[in-house]
Amino acid sequence: MADYSDTGVFNVDGQWATSINYEIKVVPDGVTSVDLQFKNGRANVAKTQLTLEQAREVLGQDNFSTIEKELKERGENTGVGQLRGRHLRFRQVTLPDFEHKTAENTIALDSRTARKEEIAESKDKPPSRAIESNDPEVTSKRKMQSVMVPAAVEQKFIHVGDNYYFRDQTLAFVDKGTKLKAESQNVEVVRSLVAIAEAREWQSITVTGTEQFRRDVWRDAAARGISVRGYTPTEIERQQLENKKSATNERASNNTADRQPIPAGATIGKLVAAGAAPYQFKEGNTPSFQATIETEQGNTTLWGADLKRALNQSKSQAKIGDMVVIQSTGSQPVTVKVPDQQGVFQPEVRAKKSWSIEKADYLKEQAGKAEAIRTSSPETAAAVANEHPSLSSALAAVYLQAQFARNKGMSQADSERMATMVKERFAASIERGEDINLKRLERELALANPRAAAAAKHPELAIEAPEKNSRESAHAR
Repeated sequence: MADYSDTGVFNVDGQWATSINYEIKVVPDGVTSVDLQFKNGRANVAKTQLTLEQAREVLGQDNFSTIEKELKERGENTGVGQLRGRHLRFRQVTLPDFEHKTAENTIALDSRTARKEEIAESKDKPPSRAIESNDPEVTSKRKMQSVMVPAAVEQKFIHVGDNYYFRDQTLAFVDKGTKLKAESQNVEVVRSLVAIAEAREWQSITVTGTEQFRRDVWRDAAARGISVRGYTPTEIERQQLENKKSATNERASNNTADRQPIPAGATIGKLVAAGAAPYQFKEGNTPSFQATIETEQGNTTLWGADLKRALNQSKSQAKIGDMVVIQSTGSQPVTVKVPDQQGVFQPEVRAKKSWSIEKADYLKEQAGKAEAIRTSSPETAAAVANEHPSLSSALAAVYLQAQFARNKGMSQADSERMATMVKERFAASIERGEDINLKRLERELALANPRAAAAAKHPELAIEAPEKNSRESAHAR
């Protein structure tokens, strides 16, 4: 067996570290604490905050004496430094039960796989067009991918800059384009991060963090066909995954014709009441707006100021007595004045939830249109537009901008990928009962590929809807 007793390595929680960064400081309660960060090269292995005695126990007397000597030579009682090389004595430890932090929970695009894709794509180009990191086409492709966030994820969280918050304003995860950092091991966060990776077409990802986080990411990503580095599953876990895939495929084959158009998390039932009332119907509470739904499980009452607008602006003109679907369409942070303990009003950021109320039959019809645009192709676009005239402009935008991009030098694979992205955006908007927003598409394409964006400005040139069905198009607007 190798003798590590005098080498510059350290084993913590079963992982190797080649250096240990330390910071000794006095925290507000007067206690001296030691922050330790264990690293293997540039990668974080683990980090923890300890008392002096706990640090001595974890590092061992030799390593701790080295720290004390360095501080003494500097004439300091606190400070920062690093143990590495001959100054790092081997020790194998398991961090004790007191609180410690492991490496950050992250999902990132596997850089090695990304480079392989670049090399593969470069084979389709002349030698002078070999793909480099600053290749405009590669850059535009990555920008296009980096803005992809599934609509379902956007609806679950409050999106502010790079940050995504839970409804209670707790930070859920941070989106840095090719790296997603989770602030918790919440199952919904894991599913959302993997869904983003899938939407951005990451064929392989690297995962870091706790064993539970890495296991959950592997389980969800592998089920979607995404390769995962950073976690090695057991044979039992592999078999469980195969069993799950088989069961999923069987259900899909049995239920394809019965696709459920009702979004997850929505409330469906008969609208039996709607109007202003004291919150929770308690006398003295602040007035709010309520909508009461009769469901199979009984009556459910939803509260929110925006419900009034949602009912008044319902595209399907939903009213009392109709079978409706009520769903949250997201929320945005707003600043309100709230009294503090002294009664002084202070600004506070809170989430304002938005709602949509539509007839169930209307959403079912919209789901059919969404499926039509998802499965359309350049060859079938005219037939789809003939059947659904309200989709004419959207279909034109999809295929005209793709052709425009091809004419400007974009590869066929990338133009098809862009068309798929735009179709999915449109389909998601249709399913939510929203108007198709060509202006927003134009802005998103401008971020992803300025050359392709110009095509979205003139969709009327591509496909013309029959005049006899113009009333459907007018109704959709």
